[in-house]
Amino acid sequence: MSPKPPARNPAIIAALLFCGVVVGLPFAGIGLALRNPFGLIPAPPLEWARLLSTGWRSLALALGVASACLLLGTFFAFVQIRWRFRGSNLLTRLTVLPLVLPSFLLAATLRESFAPLGPVGKTLGFQGRFEGMLPALLVLILCCTPYVQLIVAAALRQLPAQSEEAARSLGASQSRVLLRVLFPGLRPALGFSALLVMVYALADFGAVAVLDARVLTFELYQFVGRGGIQAPLMGLLLCAFVIPLILIGRGLTGSGANLSQARKRCVEPCSPTLIQRLTALILIGSYLALALVLPTAMCLQMAFSGELTAPILRPLATTLMLGIFGGLLTLMLGGLPAALVTASKKSQRSWLELATFLASGVPGVLVAFGLLQLMLRLPSGNLRDFGEGGLLLLFGLAMRFSSHAYAALKPALLTESDSPIEAARSLGASPWRRFWTLRLPGLTPALMAGFLLSFIAIVKELPITIMLLPAGESSLATRIFDAHEDAHLADLGVSALTLIGMVLAAQALLRRWER
Repeated sequence: MSPKPPARNPAIIAALLFCGVVVGLPFAGIGLALRNPFGLIPAPPLEWARLLSTGWRSLALALGVASACLLLGTFFAFVQIRWRFRGSNLLTRLTVLPLVLPSFLLAATLRESFAPLGPVGKTLGFQGRFEGMLPALLVLILCCTPYVQLIVAAALRQLPAQSEEAARSLGASQSRVLLRVLFPGLRPALGFSALLVMVYALADFGAVAVLDARVLTFELYQFVGRGGIQAPLMGLLLCAFVIPLILIGRGLTGSGANLSQARKRCVEPCSPTLIQRLTALILIGSYLALALVLPTAMCLQMAFSGELTAPILRPLATTLMLGIFGGLLTLMLGGLPAALVTASKKSQRSWLELATFLASGVPGVLVAFGLLQLMLRLPSGNLRDFGEGGLLLLFGLAMRFSSHAYAALKPALLTESDSPIEAARSLGASPWRRFWTLRLPGLTPALMAGFLLSFIAIVKELPITIMLLPAGESSLATRIFDAHEDAHLADLGVSALTLIGMVLAAQALLRRWER
């Protein structure tokens, strides 16, 4: 396969400017809010002590979630790859299923379960409310553990067996092999997964809002409609935590890239001891009970607990429209950098790729706040009507999840063969004909995968949707959130089951296209 020609400088410059504008829009809104605070309700005086304590709580929550997820997710990955006992394959596949559940749904169902009159709270005699930092810590651990399991399991598959076999032949104990051989090989995966979980925990809005945990994202949401500089300062503090983690994560991804280059003989799974097997069964069983069985049972119970206050069809249609149109726009915003990165020189690729991941790494509540500040300052007219009618919502969703489409399209573009395209060009075929007849069929699986990944992320998104959705409309995500706030349990259960069914259907299609 001949190397791709480098892209022209004007295209690269235009792409960098475009990505810079995309990344800069929320920050432009924050800057406007700092310079000229605007709100419908006057804000209380700024309290630096409250702001700093909120920031420290956010950081402590992220560190706690990352530490627990590293231990639990790495253990699940080890069981999945290195151990074999009856039911181990099924159990470790089930431990990834909680990715289907949005954090706000998991928080809402567990809060109802552990309430004094809930099934768990009543059985165990709980009297207090299931809310605050510790419940938020538990929910985010349940949500983020599958990310660590997937990343570490992929790294374990790539570790060669020769190093471990040589260490054991020299008389090294199991603990020494773990510390001297396994840990150095897994260090990039562990570092990247820890940073990924920390970014997730810092940026999460749904779980902390449902559980009333006073962290930066929830406090920022509380101050969105008020004047004063509290909200933009919280946004800047959140950026100060998140953006360095994204930059470090990108560096760790590059340092661990060689793991996937060569296919080597891996260590064969072994049968664990009785104590190891019991430990695995207890930990996996407890995790699945809290992260999968209990939320699903609560959704079913709530769905049949009474009458709906409003039909489900309109939120369902709104969610489908947001997923479809937002997915298409995300495919465009993520596809443009992917096409330019694969056609550019190595020195230019890193900047384009970094801009794409920075745009997607900005927390959803911060994206929504920045775009909302811009919309409030638009003059009355068609442009503001378009913004309030859902255009900024679609743009915010596409900006937030552009990396999903980018990650799906980049490998397909890198492995695309130039020979048929050059042959068609030599025969006089136009660029459009070459694209439709040669390139599009080969890129269709990647395009569908990018669209479905974006669709799944968009239909589960809460902060951008709840802050930028046109007045009078609701999606399944916002209906779940509102139903929990208003104690409409039937609405919560039916909306949750509908959303879960939609996500599972999209994931089934995604698996089909990945084959």
